[in-house]
Amino acid sequence: MVLGHDRTVYRQIFFEIWKKMQNRELPLEPMEQHIANVIRDHPEYHAILANPEHYETVDFPIQNMYDNPFLHLSSHISLLEQLELDRPRGLRTCYQRLLYTFKNEHVLQHQIMDIITSHLWEAIQHQRDINEMEILSAIQKLK
Repeated sequence: MVLGHDRTVYRQIFFEIWKKMQNRELPLEPMEQHIANVIRDHPEYHAILANPEHYETVDFPIQNMYDNPFLHLSSHISLLEQLELDRPRGLRTCYQRLLYTFKNEHVLQHQIMDIITSHLWEAIQHQRDINEMEILSAIQKLK
C-alpha cells in the first residue's frame, strides 16, 4: 500500500476500512485488520469515518494529534508498528512492563504517543535527528 503525499488518498484508506467494517466485509487483509482494530477503539471518530464526502478534505490541525482524527489514528498505527519492530530496541519489553502499571492499554498508548510526538516536534523545530534512545528513556520513566 503506497500512500504518497495526498491526504485524500491516505484518508480514503480509513474511510474504506470503516465501510468494510460496517458492511462486515470479512476477512479483512492483515493491514486492514490492524487499522480496523484501531478504528474500533476510537468511537469518537466513527461519525467522521461514516461521512467521507465531508471529512475527506477538512483541514484538521496537525499540531495536536487529539484534534486531528487521522493523525491520531495514524499515531496509534505507527506505535503498534514500532512495537512489532521493537524500535527503538527495548520498546516492546518496556511496553509490556508498563502494561502492568497502566492496566489500560489505550491510555498507555496515548502516554507513549505523547512522548514520541513531543520528541518529533522538537526535532523538527530544531532541525535535528530524532534520538530514539531519548524517546525510550522518556517512555521508561512513565508511571
